[in-house]
Amino acid sequence: MQETAVKKPKKLPGWAGWLIGYVATLAAAAGLVYYWRVVFSPLPGEAALPMTLAALGVATLLYLALYGVSRLKGDKLCLRGAALVFVLGLVFCFASAPLQAPDEDKHYLRAYAISEGHFDYDGAQQYPGDVDLLIEYFPNAMNHKMVNNQLGMPTAAVARYQQAVADGETAATKAAAPLMFSLLPFLPQALLMAIARLFGFSALGLMYAGRIANLIIYTLICYATFKNCDKYRGVFFAVALLPISLFMAASCSYDGIMLPCCFLMLSFFCKRELHTRDLVVFGLALLLASYIKINNIVLVAVLLLIPKSRWKTRINPRWATLVMAVAGVAVWYLLGQVLDGQVLLHGYPANLPRGSGGEADPTGQIAFIFSNIPAFIARMLLNVYENAGYLFNLGTFGWTDLTISLVSGLSVLGLATASALGIQQREDTRTGAAVGLGLGALLYSAAVLVGMYVLDSDLYSIRITGPQPRYFLPAFLMLFMLGSILLGRAVRPRLRPQSTLSRTESITLWVVAGIALLAGILLFQNYFIGQWLPKADGGWKMVNLFGWQVYGGG
Repeated sequence: MQETAVKKPKKLPGWAGWLIGYVATLAAAAGLVYYWRVVFSPLPGEAALPMTLAALGVATLLYLALYGVSRLKGDKLCLRGAALVFVLGLVFCFASAPLQAPDEDKHYLRAYAISEGHFDYDGAQQYPGDVDLLIEYFPNAMNHKMVNNQLGMPTAAVARYQQAVADGETAATKAAAPLMFSLLPFLPQALLMAIARLFGFSALGLMYAGRIANLIIYTLICYATFKNCDKYRGVFFAVALLPISLFMAASCSYDGIMLPCCFLMLSFFCKRELHTRDLVVFGLALLLASYIKINNIVLVAVLLLIPKSRWKTRINPRWATLVMAVAGVAVWYLLGQVLDGQVLLHGYPANLPRGSGGEADPTGQIAFIFSNIPAFIARMLLNVYENAGYLFNLGTFGWTDLTISLVSGLSVLGLATASALGIQQREDTRTGAAVGLGLGALLYSAAVLVGMYVLDSDLYSIRITGPQPRYFLPAFLMLFMLGSILLGRAVRPRLRPQSTLSRTESITLWVVAGIALLAGILLFQNYFIGQWLPKADGGWKMVNLFGWQVYGGG
């Protein structure tokens, strides 16, 4: 009996798949604009078409960029991850209104001064008129809750700012030199700002140049981090592509450089072998992160989590290296304090305001902590409880004033997905590694809370002033690596081939990238399109981009 050959179904040619995806993307962009028109009141007839065409143009650029990333061949997962970080970071760069990241106005002014060659810290620093206008037209919290702000939504502020610059207006108040005594983390921004100035960019354009410079550094460090990871790479993908991470990376805040340095240090826990050159890179990341915020010095404990069998260095591992690293950071930090706080500092009052103002007393706070440790632990627990462990507030943007609840939920879902898919790797089965990650997360969180209590909180206050979800990202990274270990022990998965491992990491990468893209769209919607206001804020009013007005009643 003659067997009949089974014909395999023909696959669509590559161009057909590309075209189908492109048409779907354009349809989604047009549908989004239509949704905005329906929900946030009808667009004026003359504005509907330009808005739709702009959305189609942005969708085309995004589609081409993401399609290009997806077509990277071979073992290019780390490069693909870095490319997605940069592309989606650009989305956040322009989805966020000017100067809306925490303290971004201060960081921008510091980078601007350096870009003009002012490496010292001068309290009497004067800025050009367009810089003064930029600070005036974009206050700290310019989102949908600012219904009483005469500047209206950010789009209105942009138009009025540009008109004021064109008319040569003078700002009501001069921009004040910030109390931001750091130099190194602002150098990349200052360099790109200086280049942009040569091409005639305004103060607003220089701000975007600073954001892009930060994003480039963030992307490069993230790429090195991904390359380090022989395991748990998916968790690092998830943390690097968290909406709050991209929001900070695509801002003028120096957190955009500090955070990837912390991720890079933690990635050495995932490296198969540790060589002398790795210790050099680890030390440089530790020095820079600790220079920006001293509490990051506790991440030196990562070296204790690396088993002795992985050390391929000439020096005695772990304890000796740890002592050397701590000593190096201490010397570096003290030199930085002398340089930043004495040699380069002038023109400021002798007694600088700190934290919450005159009530802040670092010496008294430290004395209180050591005199009553149980009371301080109770304060930390209260702070974590009142803020939902910070993990469930990862959709908080701006100066902690713009919360997108859906993004908070999806951020946790992305981290959980990465943790769950990570169990297909050869996880650490030693009890020490699991316990070490748990203790490391607690130690880092405690260091953040202690620092904010000492520097920013009123004396003996029962609440800790200042902690924000982004401060705890390194702790969350350790916790979700720990989650992979615990899940692996529970289900005991068989070892998968490397190709399967790459697939699970690739799945994680695209899941968290999708969440980041959605978050960027929602961030743009909240800042530039509109938003319903809670009834407690004066009734169900609706802020609308297109008329720059508030609609609705109390």
